[in-house]
Amino acid sequence: MTSPARPLQANPRPPAAPATDTPRPPIDLRPLFAPRSIAVVGASGRGGIAATIRANIRAIGSDTRCHFVNPRYDELHGEPCYPSIAELPEVPDIVVVALNPLRAASVVADAAAAGVPAVIVPGGGVVEGGEAAARMQREVREIALSHGIALLGPNCMGLFDLTTNSATYIGDVNPWLPHGGVTGIAQSGSVTDAFIHAGTRIGFSRVIGCGSEVVLDVCDFLAYAIDNDETHSIMLFVEGFKRPERFLALADRALELGKAVMAVKVGRSSQAQAAAVAHSGSLAGEARATEAALRAAGVILCDDLDALLETAELVAGCRRLGRGVGRGRAGVVTVSTGEASLIADLAPRTGIDLPDVPAATRDRLLEALPTLGYIGNPLDPWGATDAATAYEAAFTAFAESGAYDVLAAVYDFPYRSLPSEVEALTTSLSSSTTSRIDRCRRKLRPRTRSPAPCSTPPGSDPGCCRSTSRSRPASRRRRSPTRSVAPVASHCFGEPSKPLPRSPRWLAGRPPGIVAVPAAHGGQSGLPSPPNERSLGTTS
Repeated sequence: MTSPARPLQANPRPPAAPATDTPRPPIDLRPLFAPRSIAVVGASGRGGIAATIRANIRAIGSDTRCHFVNPRYDELHGEPCYPSIAELPEVPDIVVVALNPLRAASVVADAAAAGVPAVIVPGGGVVEGGEAAARMQREVREIALSHGIALLGPNCMGLFDLTTNSATYIGDVNPWLPHGGVTGIAQSGSVTDAFIHAGTRIGFSRVIGCGSEVVLDVCDFLAYAIDNDETHSIMLFVEGFKRPERFLALADRALELGKAVMAVKVGRSSQAQAAAVAHSGSLAGEARATEAALRAAGVILCDDLDALLETAELVAGCRRLGRGVGRGRAGVVTVSTGEASLIADLAPRTGIDLPDVPAATRDRLLEALPTLGYIGNPLDPWGATDAATAYEAAFTAFAESGAYDVLAAVYDFPYRSLPSEVEALTTSLSSSTTSRIDRCRRKLRPRTRSPAPCSTPPGSDPGCCRSTSRSRPASRRRRSPTRSVAPVASHCFGEPSKPLPRSPRWLAGRPPGIVAVPAAHGGQSGLPSPPNERSLGTTS
């Protein structure tokens, strides 16, 4: 129920704080990700941002308190509405600007005066708004930096943190989004939405929309994700970099820690570069130089959103299984020499490494399958003998050769394909790798006794292990639907996931591609930004 409106009193915009040489106060990102309360300034009875944020908080079962601020109303959506930030019953952790972004400077100044630690400025058209928008961004930046405010935006969607069960997000969130270890960071609001509504394929720790990055940029959120124990991989949608040298150092740090960084970097065409400047204010950089630098820093580059989501799903799946891809050396077994040739032609385009079959492995294959006409990688053993014997010999020889980190089976599944042949193929692939994984795990991991299953009924004891998980709707605890088996089955074997080796011998002769090559940048996530940075690939 909305109360009658009061006359709107003018609130002149205060001037920006003058620039000084005094040290800037530190900025703490924690209130952004774990707010106890938020305030929506400019809340309206017509719905919009205020109604959406409150609905999201309720949908995910969050304990975050939501306050409305608008001097024209006493009540909004059944909740009290306050005339100003100063008159709220508590100092909120986040203030969300639900006004025209050009009026954001006065709201940020009021938040700074009240001691609010974080502000989110959503809304579009900020960078494209001419001199007025540029002035607003300068004022907002100066106020935020002078008072140590973690300012997200402008021109962003906000964020959704599943580790703290909070959603300060201006679009509808997906309450069934699974909780996992992938952090999604995007400079595009639409792509942020694509992450949140990607279904159950990826478990996210948090999803962040960077926007125009007036204060906080992709490097700040990447550093936070790298240092966060609940994040094991990061997926990015990037238009440009405001601090490229720092980004490369952070990517190298993620590689050292074994946290995969996957990215879609737009800006290959002149149209995309112009759009990046207009949209986020970031220079896209020269495409080839940028991609080379990112690959050298260990970033896994993807061509589009589909590839990005699939890659993140694969990385998360490997981690759940405790399997790593090592150096990415792939051994492929198929049922057709023609398809084997096609795979060999496609592999260099995708960066997949297909090492030759070692001489000892060749001899072993010829001993087991003497009628093989050609032995190579990919290998087609079909027809050399019965399917079960041929596939078992091929996969076992490849698995025990020491030349491959990943084994893949490619089968075309024609109409009415023999079920027994498909079963022989998958069974041979699984048996030849699983035994090696188990042996490796027994060597590397201490044998521990699994705890007895909990017999306490859910909810009967607050101290029970069942009661320690964070609150979420019962519908979010449903199991994901069973997926059909894809035509391509692959298994990784060897040691569980850990940071890649960095020896020069390992780096020598490695083609660019799916296995990221470490960069020469040292450093950690806390490194200061180098002076005189510029966008990757640009020339002075």
